[in-house]
Amino acid sequence: TVLVQTPVTPSFRAAYLNNDEFDRRVAGLAPHVNFNGMIQLDGQRDFLDANHLAQPGVQMFNPALIDWLEAGGWLMPPAR
Repeated sequence: TVLVQTPVTPSFRAAYLNNDEFDRRVAGLAPHVNFNGMIQLDGQRDFLDANHLAQPGVQMFNPALIDWLEAGGWLMPPAR
């Protein structure tokens, strides 16, 4: 099991005051990554709404997720 927290708009994330506590608690349950702040997304261009990525955001998020999964041994790189 791997827990992945996908990006949300900065305003959506800022609306919650316990983000750090949530990350600590989740990290104690299973391998966890929070992609908020890990990739540079534009709140207007890269999101359809507060918590759904638009296609430009998906095109930035997917490679970052794949890289993280491969680095952790959770996903095997494609055979070349």
